[in-house]
Amino acid sequence: MYDFHYNIMKPKYGDNIQLLMTNTDSFVYQIKTDDFYEDMKGMKEHYDMSEYSKESGLYDGENKKVWKV
Repeated sequence: MYDFHYNIMKPKYGDNIQLLMTNTDSFVYQIKTDDFYEDMKGMKEHYDMSEYSKESGLYDGENKKVWKV
């Protein structure tokens, strides 16, 4: 998980991201960006987007229930 934070999120957002809290399997961030959902579309290999509706434009089933180490 820390690999994701330090090697994916911090390089992308730099000083515009703040880690607010963490637990065993998630991070809570404050992120300053124009449109985080658009950012997600460009980084979809890092997210499980299978729970979004297919009509939303955010749906992607490729990482459904995938746990990356």
